[in-house]
Amino acid sequence: MAGEFRIVCVDRFTFAHGGSKIRQLGVETTPGKHEILSRDNVMQRMRLGERYFVEADGKKAFLIFGVSSQGRTFIQTSGDSTHKNNLNSLPRCEGDLPNPHGGGPLEPGEGQQEGGDGPDNPSGPQGPDDDP
Repeated sequence: MAGEFRIVCVDRFTFAHGGSKIRQLGVETTPGKHEILSRDNVMQRMRLGERYFVEADGKKAFLIFGVSSQGRTFIQTSGDSTHKNNLNSLPRCEGDLPNPHGGGPLEPGEGQQEGGDGPDNPSGPQGPDDDP
């Protein structure tokens, strides 16, 4: 069932080369409670019509798809007049989904079925809402 869902936290993994990608997002279920979903799960649900947003100071920024220069699909918040409602402004989620490849940071390309949450070049230009 399609609907709108508030993102309240994010969790990232860090590549050995220093870049990072969102690996999971916390979706508010009731005030003060959230469910942790993988990035790929959120992307799949977005394709089925669900909408996700980050909210700050009464302003919503919805998650949208972007495509990196390497052709990989990623998620970011739509641009608006404030950075307070960007994914980077959210706290780290408490609780973790298991790393499907074992413990420790993932290497570039590991755990990515379709792409990350931003361009793959950590030193290159970034979207307005995500760090490398």
